[in-house]
Amino acid sequence: MSRAGTTLAAAGLRCPIPKTMRAGVFREKGVVRVEEVPVPEVNDGEVLIKVAACGVCGTDIKKIFHRYVEPPQILGHELAGTVMAVGRGVGKWKPGDRVMSFH
Repeated sequence: MSRAGTTLAAAGLRCPIPKTMRAGVFREKGVVRVEEVPVPEVNDGEVLIKVAACGVCGTDIKKIFHRYVEPPQILGHELAGTVMAVGRGVGKWKPGDRVMSFH
């Protein structure tokens, strides 16, 4: 994985970015499995967050049980965690910042 143009570490972060992470992966109608998946690369203008907590909203539940989206999908956009890396052009956040998403 290339991480060119990405700030990967900062003072205060105690561990390097792993190559894989656990995620709930929507696999088929009504089925979500916890799997080991690759950590995504951080592109320009993006932030990589180590998720501490993630909610699954009602819309995600509908997607899972009615198959409104094609699997495989990693759902969940209501989260809180710590910034692990920032892409080129990101100035508002830095590794180590604690953040939450607001969709």
